[in-house]
Amino acid sequence: LIIFKGNAAKIEELLVFSQVFLSIALPFCLIPLQLATSNKDLMGPFYNKTWVNIISWTLIIILSILNVYLIVQTFQELQG
Repeated sequence: LIIFKGNAAKIEELLVFSQVFLSIALPFCLIPLQLATSNKDLMGPFYNKTWVNIISWTLIIILSILNVYLIVQTFQELQG
């Protein structure tokens, strides 16, 4: 933050970019987690049931679509 001393607009832009990066990274964390917890061989008796998988995959897809929309929206705003 010292690099951007006195320039609040640059700090805000840096914050926006960090949030965009987190939005991009989130599906890459959720998908392997869902695959692992759905695996009966890996999880044993603690694996996800079918209804949990349906809800989880639905939410992951919705979240991914919203993240793509957010990324497109953010870059459009930054370009003017």
